[in-house]
Amino acid sequence: MPKIEIQQLVETAITVSPDTLIRELKKCINGGEALRAAVVLEGERPLGLIMSHHLDRALSHRYGVSLYHNRSVAHIMDARPLLVPAAASLEAVAAKAMDRLPNRVYDHILVVDKGCYLGIVTVRRLLTTVAAQYRDTTNNYARINTRLNEEIQERRSAEAALQRSRRMLQLVIDSIPQSIYWKGADSIYLGCNQNFLDDLGKTSRDAVIQHSDQEIRAQADEARFTSEED
Repeated sequence: MPKIEIQQLVETAITVSPDTLIRELKKCINGGEALRAAVVLEGERPLGLIMSHHLDRALSHRYGVSLYHNRSVAHIMDARPLLVPAAASLEAVAAKAMDRLPNRVYDHILVVDKGCYLGIVTVRRLLTTVAAQYRDTTNNYARINTRLNEEIQERRSAEAALQRSRRMLQLVIDSIPQSIYWKGADSIYLGCNQNFLDDLGKTSRDAVIQHSDQEIRAQADEARFTSEED
């Protein structure tokens, strides 16, 4: 499976300085999607993360509506967001994301390069991409496995057809009344018919195939065989 780095999924997000007032952030973060996020930066270094659905909860539980106006975002940010290097693989990041607390299951992941902020990736998008990647890989493996099985079956069928052809050819050759044999370039017997075996007094082709004349004939047999052929 080809490696996909987390930086390939990076998206932009709202960024604010740690001294930004909560009321200013609230105007930006509460519009549009429910799971929007803001990254708190000091220069290019990420300090924390604030998500829209955590913002209202923090204000109501910790400060109350009347107190949030004059406080900075540093008071309510998640100061320990999930930071991952840009070159990290999706599988490695997904493993870290799944270890997060249940109430942070929709957290955004902050992607950094040498400590500098690059962007965010939602855990939902991360897990969806990983699942799709594994599904594609599984499908590819299934297709490869199917093709291999088909090829194995084709080879078996071809081998069976070849064996049938060889048996038929041997039957034809055995029906010829003359002695027939064939050798390789090194004068080693590669095959023969039944009449050739009878002339040699052999009962099995194994006694002839892959042997030389010196190995299959005694001296007296050679003289008789040569005389009969003459």
